[in-house]
Amino acid sequence: MNRVIHFRSEPYFLHFEMDGLPTNLVNARVHWAVRAKKNRAATGALGAVIKRHLRPPRPLKKAFLFMLRESSSAPDFDGLVGSFKGVIDSLRYLGVIENDRFENIGFPRYGHRRAPAKRGKIQVVVIQAPEEHVFSADLQLPDADCR
Repeated sequence: MNRVIHFRSEPYFLHFEMDGLPTNLVNARVHWAVRAKKNRAATGALGAVIKRHLRPPRPLKKAFLFMLRESSSAPDFDGLVGSFKGVIDSLRYLGVIENDRFENIGFPRYGHRRAPAKRGKIQVVVIQAPEEHVFSADLQLPDADCR
């Protein structure tokens, strides 16, 4: 069942679930027109769940995103992340988030939970982050001559 589980307007918090599993179009060799059609369909389905009154008055400049895939088999990590690309793009298109750049959403958190076959679904949580929040990607690489 596609439904909103929890909503709060200030500070913005949205938790929803959708039946079915998003298609990973990132790694797929798909014609651009087919990809565009599937992305429009995904945005329409997401828009049906996130009605206009559940969207923030202005797109969120900063947000924490949590994505949970419930399916009978766990995808590999890049498949898990790639399967949510259309969802994140739809959140941007629908005006929930301002942009899907790193400076706006950082690294979303992804997870998988086992579900019975043919009962796959996703859950997404969007939490407004303070506008002054800085997402850090400070990565310290090990020295080449570490022993």
